[in-house]
Amino acid sequence: MAASSTRPDLIARCAARYLKRVTEEERTLVQREHAQRKIADIILAATIAIKRARAERRKFAAEEHRLITCAEYHVRRGAPLPARFAPIRLSRQRTHRTLLSLADPGRGHLQVTLRDADLLDGVVVHHEVIARGAAKSASRLPPYRMVDIRQNGVVRLHAADDVPVSVYCGRPAYLLPTWKGAKSKDWTVAATYETDPVTPCNLAAAAASAAFANGVADAKFNFDELTVTQAIHLMSQVRRAVDRNALQTLSTQFSLHVPIRDDRRRRAIEVSRPEDIAALSIEITRDGGWDRVTLDSASHDIRTTPLVDVLKAGALAKWTQEAHARGLETYISGGISSAQHIETAVRARVDGIGIGTWIHKSGPPGLPGPLDPQRVREAIRIRNEAEAR
Repeated sequence: MAASSTRPDLIARCAARYLKRVTEEERTLVQREHAQRKIADIILAATIAIKRARAERRKFAAEEHRLITCAEYHVRRGAPLPARFAPIRLSRQRTHRTLLSLADPGRGHLQVTLRDADLLDGVVVHHEVIARGAAKSASRLPPYRMVDIRQNGVVRLHAADDVPVSVYCGRPAYLLPTWKGAKSKDWTVAATYETDPVTPCNLAAAAASAAFANGVADAKFNFDELTVTQAIHLMSQVRRAVDRNALQTLSTQFSLHVPIRDDRRRRAIEVSRPEDIAALSIEITRDGGWDRVTLDSASHDIRTTPLVDVLKAGALAKWTQEAHARGLETYISGGISSAQHIETAVRARVDGIGIGTWIHKSGPPGLPGPLDPQRVREAIRIRNEAEAR
């Protein structure tokens, strides 16, 4: 095909000729598309109104509030958001080396974080459902859960292109066998994945694709209880199947409390020391072709042992250095709740610090309360002062 035949202006004129000559049967299609374009204009205008009010540090005007409410209605029903979003850029491309990833189920971001420009300095708006120790079945469930993807669209609407939004997608969905006599307690995650690897791979790719379609900058998955070869296989399959652009990243998450079975050799070994799990997380993430590696210390207990206490400062700095040498961005989470924790991570040159429960007021056992703007300001101040030293 000649280069001139692919020029956008020529193709646009060709499309205009077709649209002028639509038949009566085709008119309904054109009318419906015009309606969709009106919705797109509403969402774009609402995005600009949100950005303007935030930049001017004021409340929404009455007209803006009506516009935004209408835009939220359409976004919750699947209308696409503006294509431009804020990515999580590499450390050498951003103002702050260490970003603060503020975790909230969604409402706190809409009511607090995204309403105040001062709370977005070197921040990632992390959309995550936090739930630990709150139910009888908590010991069998992960401490974080998948978000509502439509609410995620509303969060992204309010973030506009001012601040990156990330999503915790949780564990891939491993389907238990349903044949007669199969009991769930008899099946490990690894055995379930071995039986059906197709479903978790495709569902994980679909979940990440949905988040990326919203303009999310990063999607994170947990790989606890998979073997090394299974984790690498799942990551490779998701990497090939997911819909994303070059600025959108995939993050792995490994718990320092969960041993990893390294089955890459003839005789498998169990890796359980936090330092060894950290080193193995880099290998798995690199071999799976993902972009960012996360270490987490959250457990099923309501009170989490801080990651910087599980993995000491020297080991954390070594892990970060090794990950960077292999082209990976780094992220830590779990129990970050003091100035010392943040300062330790900054000194270790970690790229991202996940903060959840500490920036919330007290809530029901195992669940976060309302987001506390003063705690967010304090975390930003501590990070900024640590970076300036």
